[in-house]
Amino acid sequence: MVTWTYDGGCGSVIARPGSTVIVLGVPAAPPGRSSTESARSRAFCYKYTMPAAVDGQIADTGFEFEKRALALARAIYDPSGQQGPAMINGRERDAVFIDSRSVVAFEFTAMRTRDKAEKDGEKLRGLLKHFSTTADHKYKTLQAFFLTMEEPTADQRDAIALTARKSGFNIAAISYLTLRRLLVDTENYLALRRQAPFGSTAYQLPAGPASISSKYVNPIFAPSPRGKEADIDDIFSLLSSGYRVVVTGDFGAGKSEALLQLFERGRKAYFKKADVARFPLHINLRDCYGLRTPTEILRRHSEEIGFSDDRSLVAAWRAGACDLLLDGFDELVPSRWVGGARDLRQVRWGALDPVRRLVLETPDTCGLVISGRAQYFADEDELRRCVGISDGVTFSIIDFDSQRVNSYLGASSPLPEWVPTRPLLLKFLAQNDLIAGLDIELQAPNAWLKMLDAIASRESDRISSVTPERTLALIARIATTSRSNESGAGSITTEEMRTVFREVCGYEADEEGLQLLLRLPGLTSAESPSGSESRRFVDQALADAAYGFDLAQYISAPYINHPLSGGVSWVQAATELSWQVASTFLDAQSFEPGIVIGPIQDRLDRNNFDAVLFDCVQTGIAAGTKLPPELAPFFSGVLIGNLVLNGQSMRLESAATYKDCVIEILDVSNVEDSDSIPTFQDCLIERIDGWSAIPPGFSSNFETAEVGTLSAHSSTTAGLAALTIPAIDRVALVVLRKVYAQAGSGRKASALARGLPLADRALVQESVTRLISLGYLASAAGKTESLVIPIRDRRSRVLEILGSPNGFRLESLV
Repeated sequence: MVTWTYDGGCGSVIARPGSTVIVLGVPAAPPGRSSTESARSRAFCYKYTMPAAVDGQIADTGFEFEKRALALARAIYDPSGQQGPAMINGRERDAVFIDSRSVVAFEFTAMRTRDKAEKDGEKLRGLLKHFSTTADHKYKTLQAFFLTMEEPTADQRDAIALTARKSGFNIAAISYLTLRRLLVDTENYLALRRQAPFGSTAYQLPAGPASISSKYVNPIFAPSPRGKEADIDDIFSLLSSGYRVVVTGDFGAGKSEALLQLFERGRKAYFKKADVARFPLHINLRDCYGLRTPTEILRRHSEEIGFSDDRSLVAAWRAGACDLLLDGFDELVPSRWVGGARDLRQVRWGALDPVRRLVLETPDTCGLVISGRAQYFADEDELRRCVGISDGVTFSIIDFDSQRVNSYLGASSPLPEWVPTRPLLLKFLAQNDLIAGLDIELQAPNAWLKMLDAIASRESDRISSVTPERTLALIARIATTSRSNESGAGSITTEEMRTVFREVCGYEADEEGLQLLLRLPGLTSAESPSGSESRRFVDQALADAAYGFDLAQYISAPYINHPLSGGVSWVQAATELSWQVASTFLDAQSFEPGIVIGPIQDRLDRNNFDAVLFDCVQTGIAAGTKLPPELAPFFSGVLIGNLVLNGQSMRLESAATYKDCVIEILDVSNVEDSDSIPTFQDCLIERIDGWSAIPPGFSSNFETAEVGTLSAHSSTTAGLAALTIPAIDRVALVVLRKVYAQAGSGRKASALARGLPLADRALVQESVTRLISLGYLASAAGKTESLVIPIRDRRSRVLEILGSPNGFRLESLV
């Protein structure tokens, strides 16, 4: 596919090579396109037939070939670019290069006839005879080339050889490829480049005993701002057609792997059609710290891969003989930032100066792809300005869908909902046997803690001055600090990030520290009400897990100088993942469940009835903490997304009081008549899930609360249990409802029977077993008991079933 991007508000046209496109309303026709004015619309109409592609490379016309050949000859014989076509003795010469010792003349042709060789051979003979009789050149070495686009035919070689013998001059028939070999040893470069690292693909994740298929799974490339999605083959077509392309993506999305795949495709295309195709030149921009010019970049690149003839590589680039692949525009270490947001833009502009010059000085005939994390910049406009691409095409790599996840893992087993879909994290989970089968431990918090360690280790691999432990602490503290900016949708300014760096690392962010902050995993650029440059977490699961890690740090030492030690400004409670990560980390560090009692009591004593108190209590519930009877939690003004009352949580919260809180969903599907539940004073409860009406025995707990909606009777546990369908099917519906009612890492197996009639409870285990075998549930070993986990691809189907439960049968799921 070839994308033609133009101004005028029409977006992009994507056309296959060999097809014809017609575009209305474009201010000026792109090069090579004819235009006619439409009398009806007074708009310009452009009709353009895309050149046919040969092995992924747009086929040459004679004119395009002569341009390439001239650039190549200049790179070899006149790098300054002062000489070339000339009029001598009244005749036009394709190229003539003269220095103090030699004269070299060229005639270029795409034709393959003997007549053309005879004509051009005679033309070259006459030119050399002229120079041999001229006083300034008669003692110089005289050389002439009849240069063909493809290998000269036998007739052409014979005609040129005959002319050379008769004239006594050195005239040779050679191909474009033969001339290019005089410029650069392409085959040697490609062999050496394959042996060297390709960006972050060389990073070795902490691996366990498992392994996964090395098959490359083609990601989806989404164009910006909108348009047709592309795949790696489409990106390669753009590259080989001479377009400028920017590829962005978050950490672990597969940017470096994509550029490696483009290199391999370019390498294969070159060897298939070396006389037409440009060779791929792949540069890790992280190796270019401290460089100033494009020439220095290419020389450093040659040194890194062990290619000895760096000058030939520079000449090949200037001659337009290669396509550029630039990996990691965000990995160039900027100078230290000491000023405000405007100065930060200047810092990035300066850091990208050599790359920008490399892009701007690359010949227009060459394709170019540059990749990196978009969050490094404030917005896409700054990205384009800094890398020197104003009229190219921008794509972002989208995380895998379920089909690509299964293809990447080489497995058909259903995956839990919590499993991330980013290639790097999938690879880590698979290598460490965390998602290899359904009979192993599938706990989201345990996996996320390990993933956080791997992420921090990977980022620190690029920053010598910051250890993995501090990188992890930095990510966690930024996740905590970003919660304080509710008006900015959880955003954090770059100035606040620098303050966090100083608190965590103990010193001001230096050059490497600034780079780490600007490309921190999981963040993206965000608008700030104050106008300051800001970031926010785009990967919410990572943010929740990171906050859970920082919450555990506070719980384990609540009396030291930690941001959570005092009152906090935010009202939003954390998610279940945060509480479980905190609980799992404390358990892994051998802390007793009762460790959470200290910070809970301290916050109550200081009247901090806030979201952090709620998070501590929920962490205690996840850890199985038994609170002393005299400890009665009190929460005021907290915004809670999901409050699930079941088992341990009801025993823990039976004495709790919620005052002036907003609760989006109160899940009481596991509450029984004999249970005790919290008191809700002047609270707004948007929805109660599990009751069609508040039972009389619990009405006093909601006396001053405002309740929005309650569940329809048919969707409650009681309603499903009353259906006139086989008992095993009723129980299966209740189980599906409890597990899929909310997103999360799973539900305790013991809670699935609560609320069911006694006669039906004996069928719970059988229904769970059958739903697991049908791929609708998975089981996992929790810390104290088994968990039942929802499956990623099944949610929509389950919600459809729960919407019309009367005709449900387990057999229908087969």
